[in-house]
Amino acid sequence: MAFVFSISQINKSLFYIIDEVDAALDENNQEIIAKSIKSIFKNCQILSISHNSNFQLEAEKKILISKKNGISIINHQ
Repeated sequence: MAFVFSISQINKSLFYIIDEVDAALDENNQEIIAKSIKSIFKNCQILSISHNSNFQLEAEKKILISKKNGISIINHQ
């Protein structure tokens, strides 16, 4: 993420996709990285995939996808 943060300061994009950047982090650091992403990418749209609730707390919108009886269920929050 440090590399992406650095590049974004030089050449901003309007849209970023990040996949489970918090997966190996403990709960405290998940929250720190989520807040860092939110503050650094203020004027950008971010699609982030995460299973961790501490990371998800910083999201403005959430789409929760689960599977029941082999069928995907999508919930918007």
